Amino acid sequence: MALLVAGLVAGPAVPASAVVGIDQVSVDPVGGAEPTGQVIVTLDRLATEARRESVADVVDGRAGDVLADETFVVEVAPGQEDEAVERLADDHRVALVEPDRVVHAFDLTPNDPCVTSCAGGLVQSELQTIRAPAGWAVTTGSPAVRIAVLDTGVDAYHQDFLDQAGNSKVVASANFTNRTCTAYDATFHGTAVASIAAASTNNGVGMAGVGWSSVLLTGRVLDDCGSGYESDVIGGISWAVDQGADVINLSLGQCGRSSSLDAIIATARAAGVVVVAAAGNGSCSGGSIGTPETTYPAASPGVIAVGATTTGDQLASFSRWGNWVDMAAPGAGVVAANRSNNNYFTVSGTSFSAPMVAGAAALILALHPSDTPDAVEARLVRSARITADSGIYYATGVLDVGAALTLEPDGYWLVASDGGIFAFGDAQFYGSTGGIRLNQPIVGMAATASGQGYWLVASDGGIFAYGDAQFYGSTGSIRLNRPVVGMAPTASGNGYWLVASDGGIFAFGDAQFYGSTGSLVLNQPISGLAPTDDGGGYWMVASDGGIFAFGDAAFAGSNPWAGAAAVGIDGMAGSTLGYRIARADGTVEVYGSASYAGQLGVAPAAPVVDIEPTQAGAGYWLVGTDGAVYSFGDAYSYGSTAGIALNLPVVGMARR
Repeated sequence: MALLVAGLVAGPAVPASAVVGIDQVSVDPVGGAEPTGQVIVTLDRLATEARRESVADVVDGRAGDVLADETFVVEVAPGQEDEAVERLADDHRVALVEPDRVVHAFDLTPNDPCVTSCAGGLVQSELQTIRAPAGWAVTTGSPAVRIAVLDTGVDAYHQDFLDQAGNSKVVASANFTNRTCTAYDATFHGTAVASIAAASTNNGVGMAGVGWSSVLLTGRVLDDCGSGYESDVIGGISWAVDQGADVINLSLGQCGRSSSLDAIIATARAAGVVVVAAAGNGSCSGGSIGTPETTYPAASPGVIAVGATTTGDQLASFSRWGNWVDMAAPGAGVVAANRSNNNYFTVSGTSFSAPMVAGAAALILALHPSDTPDAVEARLVRSARITADSGIYYATGVLDVGAALTLEPDGYWLVASDGGIFAFGDAQFYGSTGGIRLNQPIVGMAATASGQGYWLVASDGGIFAYGDAQFYGSTGSIRLNRPVVGMAPTASGNGYWLVASDGGIFAFGDAQFYGSTGSLVLNQPISGLAPTDDGGGYWMVASDGGIFAFGDAAFAGSNPWAGAAAVGIDGMAGSTLGYRIARADGTVEVYGSASYAGQLGVAPAAPVVDIEPTQAGAGYWLVGTDGAVYSFGDAYSYGSTAGIALNLPVVGMARR
């Protein structure tokens, strides 16, 4: 059996502090008078680059960030906001204009002494670093969410695991190792880890735990010296899943990979459990300086690997590093509970970074209980605060609890040929044709502008609308020359185009007809359609990769001699000058202003059938007929149907 070791560097123990006064919600006044040098403008229709610049010129300003299809920022001289509002309000193109005001965080600060200062001069400054108070203002978690700490065991009756009635928030415990050790006593390790993840918070004593209201499961898988066997960890994970764990924290590891450990982690994730692990300290040869050597289970598939940073946002010298480390959190001089005499002390090590992320994951699940492990990880890494070390020592950034709980919605739907819908991330299920007998199979889908609905289209052009999607028409009762192969929504969401395999275009609602190839003899059938960003045109792609551009869509190139069939196209956000083409083998071609973010390096298990861009356009997803989802650039994986036996193949996807 491989030996697993808990990584730690302990500071001196200090006694528990006395109860201090209770702090309430810290509320800064919302400023309206502070000059921002910006106004927010909403136009009567799509805010194209030309229209934005023209409107900004009215007030001698500069067109700034685009906030939505019709809404953007105009930058003016600080102090001139009100004058700019008055002048723009008279412009017939402007539907709404108002000053961009300063807002302040409503942080929730608990009354635990160590949050601000407790005996021995201890201060949980790391909570400010990860913006935990901003997150707590959104949610303080739920006792329905269980964090399993698999470690050296936990002092369940430490004062910071008790409620006012003396009940412990450790709701279940188990022992998976009977080995003893007399070299030194490291059983404080599990207590320290558990306190960082979920110490009783706002109880007027000791410290605050990131997970606040979350409860704990504690499995002893390491002995008194902080070491154990993989078999113990496997048993602990299996037990935690059986006990209803939502999050498992593993502040332990070793340099060798175990297929058995990988398998039980996969089982836990399949049960909906988020698995977080410390990236490890030092080197595999025993050195104290961190190396890029991988640690397991942190580097195992599906595990969120966490490195350690200092108070100055630099990588801690002892932390393992590399792009296999998903994110980082403070791990140098972190305040934690000591198992003896209700004491507190400072500890260092990636062991104490991981439970911050575990606690944050618990808060996310309290707010979004239907999130999959992939969705939770996506929220954590999407919101991680970028530092100078991002992309060098860890893949994303430093944990930001406040941002993780206030992210803009993101996610996607997959649709099968029977109209079955699979929703991931923040995408909600609004209905499907999965139980309906269809005249013709579903061939594609499109989301509404709000992300609160979608359309499905069948090969006869029949339209099925769900959520806030409105029905604008179909070809379901028309005899078509060739079957419909896809659809695309207009920028406003008040219409859509259908495209047939001969390039015939059918426009409904506010969709405009700009041309088609319906009367041309094509070398290969049309396989996809993408509108330009402003909806003033569209591209069609044929299965050989040939491109046909209409309206304000610009032809930027094609490669009709490539091998695999072209299966989809997406227009570059913010442009009429670029597009990407996906092929069935997972290769991606980019043309014009479109950016390349990656492609599959090996043949997929099932053919790729669609490509979908992210909101910002800096990335994209590919989806296979088996529902496997591949993420590139700023696209994050929220889950897939890969490995699930589907009734019928997936035929498309849409971004929320």
